Amino acid sequence: MGYYPIFVEMDGRRVLLVGGGRVADEKLGKLVDAGADVTIVAPELIAPVREVVGRGLATWQPRVYEAGDVRGFEVVMIATDDGAVNAGIAAEARALGIWVNAADDVANC
Repeated sequence: MGYYPIFVEMDGRRVLLVGGGRVADEKLGKLVDAGADVTIVAPELIAPVREVVGRGLATWQPRVYEAGDVRGFEVVMIATDDGAVNAGIAAEARALGIWVNAADDVANC
């Protein structure tokens, strides 16, 4: 796979962020700063992510990822520590033509 770094206008883009831990927190701050409309799917959130949700800057669905959750999103960011989950979500997003990034998981970017 060839990778090419790009900048993308994120203002108003619907982004699904799967995961609620440290890596999700790193991604979330930058997405919110860029104006993305972020929905988080994760059973639990660390305090900084919960704070962003509490300020109304992102929406949280407190549950595990379910097949089909990527529908309606323009970008999917995966921030779980489970390679099999990452691969499944990435494959689903790619099949629908949705841009996907799996943090720290180059095979699923």
